Amino acid sequence: MNEGLYEHATQVWKKLGFTDFSAYADFMFNMAYGEWAAYGFVSHEEAAQYLRYLQELRRAEDDAVEIVRPPHLRTNDTQEMLPLIQTTAA
Repeated sequence: MNEGLYEHATQVWKKLGFTDFSAYADFMFNMAYGEWAAYGFVSHEEAAQYLRYLQELRRAEDDAVEIVRPPHLRTNDTQEMLPLIQTTAA
């Protein structure tokens, strides 16, 4: 593996939300072989766009590009919690 690529991967996997480096490596290999649907991408175009984003992230200066997690690791922090409705049996 290219030394610069390996160094970047060891720095970015946690920022992207992966639990460990192995999960990140599995993701990248699977994406390279077209297994994008398992990771929540709706089309191969969306998956390709994300891979281009990762390439841009690698080439960017520190903090120059916003970190965007892959779909399967995204959380909707802005979603409001719906109130629980308490019901009782009559």
